[in-house]
Amino acid sequence: MTPPERLPEPRMDGVRFGSIDLGDGEVLKAAPREWSWFFYVRHGTMLIRRGEDPPVTVRAGEVFGGDSRSGFEIREATGRRGLVRTFAELAPYDPAADQPLMILAAHAPLSANVLLSSFSQHIHVTPEDPGPTAARLRALVDFVEDELSGDDALVDREGVLQRLAELILVTLVRHQVVTADDIRATLPTALADQRLWRALGAFQRAPAAHWTVERLAAAAGMSRTAFAIRFRELIGEPPLHTLTRLRMGMATEMLQQPDVPLKRIAERIGYTTEAAFCRAFANHFGTSPGRWRQGRIVN
Repeated sequence: MTPPERLPEPRMDGVRFGSIDLGDGEVLKAAPREWSWFFYVRHGTMLIRRGEDPPVTVRAGEVFGGDSRSGFEIREATGRRGLVRTFAELAPYDPAADQPLMILAAHAPLSANVLLSSFSQHIHVTPEDPGPTAARLRALVDFVEDELSGDDALVDREGVLQRLAELILVTLVRHQVVTADDIRATLPTALADQRLWRALGAFQRAPAAHWTVERLAAAAGMSRTAFAIRFRELIGEPPLHTLTRLRMGMATEMLQQPDVPLKRIAERIGYTTEAAFCRAFANHFGTSPGRWRQGRIVN
């Protein structure tokens, strides 16, 4: 598949950069908002939980990206549970800050970019990941920090930060294309037609909904026939086959969390019963979700 020459426009209008600094065991809670977030942990270790998802540990030098449609909670991970506060706004970046947990953060409206509203899973990048992503993100973060700590009179600071945010986004998209099995075969070609990407984004935002070709076509702003033909032309398979692949990718992501029951996974990705999910999983992978989970955890 040939990647698109350009990603969808507009890019990152409305992005805001700043800091989140927490003391020992301190907790920050953010209410649900139609935002996409970027976190770079400068110092310390954070636990982040989005909605009812299991928490993810993010250490110094690592990046975490995700949305806040279900809200999120960040905790400084090394101390006992401490003061709980509610997120109001990002603090100004302070290179001299000294807290157990220091995060360079950014948020942008999900409406700023069709890509932002389309990823249902979070993105977690560590320095140990293969490939150049971690090093490139570190370089981009250095540029952001220089911009934030420079003279307030710098020409077009907001424009420069927006462009840096766009480069961060493209870097994360490239990382997803390489590392995420569930979108590797879909992302490059779907981006060639924003109507298809809108439909896939609508599915990613609500995978538990009852999706039909008609409903996908409506999300794309196309007739059922035109959508089905265009989809097969670009993706190489019928729309509902792609949805099954995406659902199975979501399932494997959640199966790696041993405390998430199969019934809950089934409900979250659009299967009415645990049995229906297990049949679909076995048909797709040739093994049951329970055995898949056991093998992954053991290994």
